[in-house]
Parts: sequence; C-alpha cells; structure tokens
Amino acid sequence: MDINKKEIIKEIQDAWKIARLDHATYGRVAKDHKKTNYVYYIIVIGSILGVIGEQVFGQGWFQPTLKMSVGMGIVRIITTIIGIYFLSIIGEKLFGGKAKKEEVFRVLGYGTIVMWLGIIPQLGFIGGIWLIVITLSILKHLHKLSIGGIVGSIIVSLFGMGLVLMILNPIFEKFGLMPNYDSAFDKNTDSYFNMDGRGMNFDFRGEDGEGNVQLKDGKMLIEGEDGDKFEMNFNKYE
Repeated sequence: MDINKKEIIKEIQDAWKIARLDHATYGRVAKDHKKTNYVYYIIVIGSILGVIGEQVFGQGWFQPTLKMSVGMGIVRIITTIIGIYFLSIIGEKLFGGKAKKEEVFRVLGYGTIVMWLGIIPQLGFIGGIWLIVITLSILKHLHKLSIGGIVGSIIVSLFGMGLVLMILNPIFEKFGLMPNYDSAFDKNTDSYFNMDGRGMNFDFRGEDGEGNVQLKDGKMLIEGEDGDKFEMNFNKYE
C-alpha cells in the first residue's frame, strides 16, 4: 500500500474523530476497506508508545524491564486485535448487528487510537476508560444494537477472550512475553516481594532488624524482627 504523509495525517484525524464519538466518521471509515491496514498500524503504534511510557515512567511503584515491557506490548497487540474482532463478529452473528463485522472492526480499531495516550501511564488509564465509551457508542450507533445486545456482545466477547487467553498464556510464557513479577524490589518500603504459583514470600526490613512473612500450602508463617515466629494453618478451616 502506497502511503504518503497527507494520507497518514488524514487517517490519524479520522481516528481522533472516532475517539470524539463523531457518528458521521463511523460510517465513512466503516465503508472504506482500504482503512483496514491502518487499524493494525494504530494498534501497533499504541503498543509501542505504551512500552516507551512504561520504561520512562514505570508502572506506579514497579519499574518493568525492557524485555518485560516489550513482551507485554506484543501481548497487547495480539489481544487487542482478537478482542475487537470478537466483538465485531459476535455483535453481528449473535445479536443481529446491522453493520458487517469488518466494518465494525475498522471503526473499533480506529477508536483504539486513545491508547496512544499510554505514553504517559496515567493518561493511558484514562484512555482505557474512554475506549469503553467509544466501544459502547460504536455498538449502538454503527451496529444498531439494543442495550441488551450491547451488554450481551461484550459479555460473550469477554468470555471468548478469556478462553483464548487460557490457550495463549502458555505460549506467551514460553516465549517470555508475560510479565514476571516474581521478584520486585520496592525502594520505598525497603522490602523484597517474591511470589509464584504455590506461595508468597515477603521480606521486610525495619529499624530494629528484619522479618519475613510466608504464605504457602495453606499456611502462613510470620517471623518478626525479634525472631519470634507465629504460624497459622488455614487448611483446618476448610
């Protein structure tokens, strides 16, 4: 596809019009099959900006490694594309949506431009909330779904995405695409946190010494700074 600067600017403007809930732009983007490729560009750019934002500003108290951010960026691309495709096809096939699935896919994809705000994580959160509003508007005004159809489409899509993620998660983990929070150092509390699928371990350091809290196999063991230990077995309450 031949791309020029003016065309790119026009597509970005269309995407922001959709983000501003411009119903006329919904219909124009929906009918232009040439815009499908731009959906992927918008999603990929949004993910890249999210990676940059995580590396510059971190994730709140946690600073992800570059590998972790890139991995999650790839996961976001895959899940976003699958998610909006699910929503497009389910609205049409199960709930009688008036627009074709590829039309809804294009408009929803353009709407994800709000995730470009993710270059600043706090704004990315706001973008994620606004994306929900955009999605509801598109399903109502483009797909012509009733409130029940909108809710049903979203619920079924979330369920389908859950199943897909259960299948893809081992693959993501195999290639190191999932974030690894197994070890994170919190500089503010001078504590060390470690967690796996079987238990949780938390070391803390205070003025009077060090302590430890362990949760494993249904038991909690607390060792205080003075060396005293306390154990609670939750299995006996089952």
